[in-house]
Amino acid sequence: MKVLLLLHWLGVFLSCSGHIQVEHPQYHSPPDVVIPVRVTGTARGMKPPGWLSYILPFGGQKHIIHIKVKKFLFSKHLPVFTYTDQGAILEDQPFVQNNCYYHGYVEGDPESLVSLSTCFGGFQGILQINDIAYEIKPLAFSNTFEHLVYKMDSKEKQFSTMRSGFMQNEITCRMEFEEIDNSTLKQSSYVGWWIHFRIIEMVVVIDNYLYIRYKRNDSKLLEDLYVIFNIVDSIFDVIGVKVLLFGLEIWTNKNFIVIDDVRKSLHLYCQWKLDNITPRLRHDTDIRNLGDLFSSCLSVFPE
Repeated sequence: MKVLLLLHWLGVFLSCSGHIQVEHPQYHSPPDVVIPVRVTGTARGMKPPGWLSYILPFGGQKHIIHIKVKKFLFSKHLPVFTYTDQGAILEDQPFVQNNCYYHGYVEGDPESLVSLSTCFGGFQGILQINDIAYEIKPLAFSNTFEHLVYKMDSKEKQFSTMRSGFMQNEITCRMEFEEIDNSTLKQSSYVGWWIHFRIIEMVVVIDNYLYIRYKRNDSKLLEDLYVIFNIVDSIFDVIGVKVLLFGLEIWTNKNFIVIDDVRKSLHLYCQWKLDNITPRLRHDTDIRNLGDLFSSCLSVFPE
Protein backbone atom coordinates (compact mmCIF):
# COMPACT_ATOMS: atom_id res chain seq x y z
CA MET A 1 0.00 0.00 0.00
CA LYS A 2 2.83 2.37 0.82
CA VAL A 3 4.45 1.72 -2.55
CA LEU A 4 1.18 2.51 -4.35
CA LEU A 5 1.00 5.78 -2.46
CA LEU A 6 4.58 6.61 -3.39
CA LEU A 7 3.94 5.78 -7.03
CA HIS A 8 0.90 8.03 -6.86
CA TRP A 9 3.10 10.84 -5.57
CA LEU A 10 5.52 10.19 -8.41
CA GLY A 11 2.70 10.71 -10.88
CA VAL A 12 1.64 13.90 -9.16
CA PHE A 13 5.27 15.05 -9.09
CA LEU A 14 5.58 14.54 -12.83
CA SER A 15 2.37 16.43 -13.40
CA CYS A 16 3.19 19.29 -11.05
CA SER A 17 6.84 19.87 -11.58
CA GLY A 18 6.82 20.58 -15.25
CA HIS A 19 8.44 17.29 -16.19
CA ILE A 20 5.08 16.57 -17.74
CA GLN A 21 3.64 19.68 -19.23
CA VAL A 22 -0.01 20.29 -18.44
CA GLU A 23 -2.24 23.24 -19.07
CA HIS A 24 -3.04 23.85 -15.43
CA PRO A 25 -0.46 23.29 -12.69
CA GLN A 26 -1.68 21.14 -9.80
CA TYR A 27 -0.36 23.48 -7.12
CA HIS A 28 -3.18 25.12 -5.19
CA SER A 29 -1.13 27.19 -2.78
CA PRO A 30 1.94 29.39 -3.13
CA PRO A 31 5.29 27.78 -2.32
CA ASP A 32 7.31 28.31 0.81
CA VAL A 33 10.64 29.99 0.19
CA VAL A 34 13.26 28.23 2.30
CA ILE A 35 17.01 28.30 2.75
CA PRO A 36 18.32 24.85 3.73
CA VAL A 37 20.70 25.05 6.68
CA ARG A 38 23.36 22.38 7.12
CA VAL A 39 23.36 20.73 10.54
CA THR A 40 26.78 19.72 11.78
CA GLY A 41 27.48 16.57 13.76
CA THR A 42 28.23 18.51 16.92
CA ALA A 43 24.85 20.23 16.73
CA ARG A 44 22.72 17.07 16.51
CA GLY A 45 24.98 14.30 17.71
CA MET A 46 27.21 12.29 15.42
CA LYS A 47 25.56 10.60 12.46
CA PRO A 48 27.01 7.50 10.80
CA PRO A 49 29.63 8.28 8.13
CA GLY A 50 28.21 9.56 4.87
CA TRP A 51 25.02 11.07 6.24
CA LEU A 52 24.21 14.77 5.87
CA SER A 53 21.54 16.70 7.76
CA TYR A 54 19.68 19.88 6.85
CA ILE A 55 16.99 22.03 8.42
CA LEU A 56 14.12 22.92 6.09
CA PRO A 57 11.50 25.27 7.56
CA PHE A 58 8.24 25.00 5.61
CA GLY A 59 4.57 24.34 6.22
CA GLY A 60 4.78 26.11 9.56
CA GLN A 61 7.28 23.58 10.92
CA LYS A 62 11.01 23.08 11.04
CA HIS A 63 11.88 19.78 9.40
CA ILE A 64 15.24 18.06 9.69
CA ILE A 65 16.15 15.78 6.81
CA HIS A 66 18.91 13.19 6.85
CA ILE A 67 20.27 12.17 3.45
CA LYS A 68 22.97 9.91 2.10
CA VAL A 69 24.43 9.73 -1.39
CA LYS A 70 23.30 6.80 -3.51
CA LYS A 71 25.57 4.27 -5.13
CA PHE A 72 25.11 2.31 -8.34
CA LEU A 73 22.24 4.38 -9.69
CA PHE A 74 23.61 4.37 -13.23
CA SER A 75 25.55 1.87 -15.28
CA LYS A 76 29.28 2.57 -15.17
CA HIS A 77 29.41 3.25 -18.91
CA LEU A 78 25.84 4.34 -19.61
CA PRO A 79 25.12 3.97 -23.35
CA VAL A 80 22.87 6.55 -25.03
CA PHE A 81 21.62 5.67 -28.51
CA THR A 82 20.44 8.29 -31.01
CA TYR A 83 19.92 8.39 -34.77
CA THR A 84 21.42 10.39 -37.63
CA ASP A 85 19.29 12.15 -40.24
CA GLN A 86 19.87 9.15 -42.48
CA GLY A 87 18.61 6.75 -39.81
CA ALA A 88 21.96 5.31 -38.76
CA ILE A 89 22.22 4.53 -35.06
CA LEU A 90 24.83 6.31 -32.94
CA GLU A 91 26.11 5.28 -29.51
CA ASP A 92 27.55 7.68 -26.98
CA GLN A 93 28.60 7.31 -23.37
CA PRO A 94 28.22 10.80 -21.89
CA PHE A 95 29.60 11.68 -18.50
CA VAL A 96 26.99 11.21 -15.79
CA GLN A 97 27.52 12.54 -12.28
CA ASN A 98 26.97 9.73 -9.81
CA ASN A 99 27.77 11.38 -6.49
CA CYS A 100 24.98 13.93 -6.28
CA TYR A 101 21.82 11.82 -5.92
CA TYR A 102 20.56 11.31 -2.38
CA HIS A 103 17.96 9.36 -0.46
CA GLY A 104 16.95 9.65 3.16
CA TYR A 105 14.21 10.44 5.62
CA VAL A 106 12.72 13.19 7.75
CA GLU A 107 13.54 13.11 11.44
CA GLY A 108 10.56 12.06 13.54
CA ASP A 109 8.73 10.24 10.75
CA PRO A 110 10.02 6.71 10.14
CA GLU A 111 7.65 6.33 7.18
CA SER A 112 8.98 9.44 5.43
CA LEU A 113 10.94 9.49 2.20
CA VAL A 114 13.43 11.99 0.80
CA SER A 115 14.78 11.79 -2.74
CA LEU A 116 16.98 14.69 -3.84
CA SER A 117 19.48 15.65 -6.48
CA THR A 118 22.14 18.32 -6.14
CA CYS A 119 23.73 17.79 -9.56
CA PHE A 120 22.38 20.92 -11.19
CA GLY A 121 22.57 23.43 -8.35
CA GLY A 122 20.58 23.19 -5.11
CA PHE A 123 18.09 20.53 -4.04
CA GLN A 124 15.67 19.12 -6.57
CA GLY A 125 13.28 16.28 -5.82
CA ILE A 126 10.53 15.23 -3.45
CA LEU A 127 9.91 14.85 0.27
CA GLN A 128 7.10 12.73 1.65
CA ILE A 129 6.17 13.53 5.24
CA ASN A 130 3.15 12.09 7.07
CA ASP A 131 1.63 10.97 3.76
CA ILE A 132 1.96 14.48 2.33
CA ALA A 133 4.34 15.04 -0.56
CA TYR A 134 6.28 18.17 -1.37
CA GLU A 135 8.38 19.16 -4.32
CA ILE A 136 11.54 21.16 -3.71
CA LYS A 137 13.57 22.95 -6.34
CA PRO A 138 16.07 25.81 -6.40
CA LEU A 139 14.82 29.36 -6.80
CA ALA A 140 16.21 30.60 -10.09
CA PHE A 141 18.94 33.23 -9.88
CA SER A 142 18.99 33.19 -6.07
CA ASN A 143 22.28 34.23 -4.49
CA THR A 144 21.32 32.97 -1.02
CA PHE A 145 20.59 29.27 -1.70
CA GLU A 146 16.83 29.88 -1.66
CA HIS A 147 14.50 27.06 -2.64
CA LEU A 148 10.81 26.73 -3.41
CA VAL A 149 8.82 24.04 -1.60
CA TYR A 150 5.43 23.17 -3.10
CA LYS A 151 2.78 21.07 -1.41
CA MET A 152 1.40 18.58 -3.91
CA ASP A 153 -2.31 18.08 -4.36
CA SER A 154 -3.24 14.55 -3.34
CA LYS A 155 -6.84 14.50 -4.53
CA GLU A 156 -7.66 11.41 -6.52
CA LYS A 157 -9.37 13.45 -9.21
CA GLN A 158 -6.07 15.22 -9.84
CA PHE A 159 -4.39 11.90 -10.40
CA SER A 160 -7.23 10.77 -12.67
CA THR A 161 -6.92 13.98 -14.66
CA MET A 162 -3.21 13.44 -14.97
CA ARG A 163 -3.72 9.89 -16.20
CA SER A 164 -6.25 11.14 -18.72
CA GLY A 165 -3.67 13.66 -19.84
CA PHE A 166 -1.33 10.80 -20.62
CA MET A 167 -3.85 9.45 -23.10
CA GLN A 168 -4.67 12.80 -24.61
CA ASN A 169 -1.01 13.56 -25.19
CA GLU A 170 -0.34 10.13 -26.69
CA ILE A 171 2.08 9.13 -23.99
CA THR A 172 2.56 5.50 -23.11
CA CYS A 173 4.66 3.98 -20.43
CA ARG A 174 5.53 0.34 -21.04
CA MET A 175 7.02 -1.82 -18.39
CA GLU A 176 8.00 -5.44 -18.43
CA PHE A 177 9.06 -7.24 -15.30
CA GLU A 178 10.98 -10.49 -15.45
CA GLU A 179 11.65 -12.66 -12.45
CA ILE A 180 15.11 -11.97 -11.09
CA ASP A 181 16.84 -15.14 -10.02
CA ASN A 182 19.54 -13.71 -7.83
CA SER A 183 19.24 -11.73 -4.64
CA THR A 184 21.97 -9.64 -3.09
CA LEU A 185 22.53 -8.59 0.48
CA LYS A 186 22.57 -4.96 1.47
CA GLN A 187 22.58 -3.16 4.77
CA SER A 188 19.54 -1.05 5.55
CA SER A 189 20.54 2.61 5.78
CA TYR A 190 17.87 3.32 8.37
CA VAL A 191 17.95 0.54 10.92
CA GLY A 192 21.35 -1.05 10.48
CA TRP A 193 20.33 -4.62 9.75
CA TRP A 194 20.81 -6.76 6.66
CA ILE A 195 18.03 -7.48 4.18
CA HIS A 196 17.76 -9.06 0.76
CA PHE A 197 17.15 -6.85 -2.21
CA ARG A 198 16.71 -7.40 -5.91
CA ILE A 199 18.35 -5.48 -8.72
CA ILE A 200 16.52 -4.58 -11.91
CA GLU A 201 18.31 -3.23 -14.96
CA MET A 202 16.27 -0.54 -16.65
CA VAL A 203 16.34 0.81 -20.18
CA VAL A 204 14.54 4.04 -21.01
CA VAL A 205 13.30 4.75 -24.53
CA ILE A 206 12.30 8.34 -25.28
CA ASP A 207 9.98 8.84 -28.23
CA ASN A 208 10.29 11.49 -30.90
CA TYR A 209 7.23 13.38 -29.70
CA LEU A 210 8.87 13.98 -26.35
CA TYR A 211 12.21 14.80 -27.94
CA ILE A 212 10.59 17.53 -30.02
CA ARG A 213 8.80 18.91 -26.95
CA TYR A 214 12.24 19.33 -25.44
CA LYS A 215 13.20 21.31 -28.53
CA ARG A 216 15.77 18.60 -29.29
CA ASN A 217 17.73 19.58 -26.20
CA ASP A 218 19.42 16.33 -25.23
CA SER A 219 21.12 17.80 -22.17
CA LYS A 220 17.93 19.15 -20.59
CA LEU A 221 16.03 15.98 -21.38
CA LEU A 222 18.65 13.78 -19.73
CA GLU A 223 18.95 16.15 -16.77
CA ASP A 224 15.23 15.78 -16.04
CA LEU A 225 15.32 12.06 -16.65
CA TYR A 226 18.11 11.50 -14.12
CA VAL A 227 16.19 13.39 -11.43
CA ILE A 228 13.08 11.32 -12.07
CA PHE A 229 15.05 8.09 -12.12
CA ASN A 230 16.47 8.95 -8.72
CA ILE A 231 12.92 9.25 -7.38
CA VAL A 232 11.88 5.97 -9.00
CA ASP A 233 14.82 4.21 -7.35
CA SER A 234 13.90 5.67 -3.95
CA ILE A 235 10.32 4.42 -4.30
CA PHE A 236 11.30 0.88 -5.21
CA ASP A 237 13.95 0.84 -2.50
CA VAL A 238 11.08 0.75 0.01
CA ILE A 239 10.28 -2.82 -1.08
CA GLY A 240 13.89 -3.90 -1.38
CA VAL A 241 14.24 -3.39 -5.13
CA LYS A 242 17.22 -1.55 -6.57
CA VAL A 243 16.91 -0.15 -10.09
CA LEU A 244 19.95 0.46 -12.26
CA LEU A 245 19.72 2.72 -15.30
CA PHE A 246 21.33 0.45 -17.85
CA GLY A 247 20.79 2.26 -21.14
CA LEU A 248 18.96 5.05 -22.97
CA GLU A 249 17.61 5.44 -26.45
CA ILE A 250 16.20 8.64 -27.96
CA TRP A 251 14.12 8.47 -31.12
CA THR A 252 15.64 11.63 -32.53
CA ASN A 253 14.12 11.41 -36.03
CA LYS A 254 10.84 9.53 -35.83
CA ASN A 255 8.82 7.10 -33.76
CA PHE A 256 9.46 3.48 -34.65
CA ILE A 257 6.01 2.35 -33.52
CA VAL A 258 2.51 3.79 -33.54
CA ILE A 259 1.75 5.37 -30.17
CA ASP A 260 -1.89 6.42 -30.56
CA ASP A 261 -3.31 3.35 -28.80
CA VAL A 262 -1.92 2.05 -25.51
CA ARG A 263 -2.59 -1.67 -25.98
CA LYS A 264 -1.52 -1.68 -29.60
CA SER A 265 1.54 0.39 -28.75
CA LEU A 266 2.53 -1.99 -25.96
CA HIS A 267 2.45 -4.97 -28.29
CA LEU A 268 4.38 -3.14 -31.01
CA TYR A 269 6.91 -1.82 -28.52
CA CYS A 270 7.59 -5.24 -27.04
CA GLN A 271 8.29 -6.62 -30.49
CA TRP A 272 10.47 -3.65 -31.41
CA LYS A 273 12.37 -4.02 -28.14
CA LEU A 274 13.08 -7.69 -28.74
CA ASP A 275 14.41 -6.94 -32.22
CA ASN A 276 16.40 -3.83 -31.36
CA ILE A 277 17.08 -3.13 -27.67
CA THR A 278 17.69 -6.65 -26.40
CA PRO A 279 20.51 -7.47 -28.87
CA ARG A 280 22.28 -4.20 -28.05
CA LEU A 281 21.74 -4.06 -24.29
CA ARG A 282 22.17 -7.43 -22.71
CA HIS A 283 23.36 -7.93 -19.12
CA ASP A 284 26.10 -5.65 -17.87
CA THR A 285 29.32 -7.61 -18.18
CA ASP A 286 30.83 -5.65 -15.28
CA ILE A 287 28.16 -6.80 -12.84
CA ARG A 288 27.26 -10.48 -12.85
CA ASN A 289 23.98 -12.27 -12.15
CA LEU A 290 21.69 -9.25 -12.13
CA GLY A 291 18.84 -11.09 -13.81
CA ASP A 292 16.83 -10.23 -16.88
CA LEU A 293 16.49 -6.82 -18.40
CA PHE A 294 13.84 -4.50 -17.12
CA SER A 295 12.82 -2.24 -19.97
CA SER A 296 10.57 0.78 -19.99
CA CYS A 297 9.43 3.61 -22.13
CA LEU A 298 9.30 6.66 -19.92
CA SER A 299 7.82 9.91 -21.15
CA VAL A 300 8.69 13.14 -19.38
CA PHE A 301 7.94 16.63 -20.55
CA PRO A 302 10.07 19.76 -20.23
CA GLU A 303 9.14 22.94 -18.51
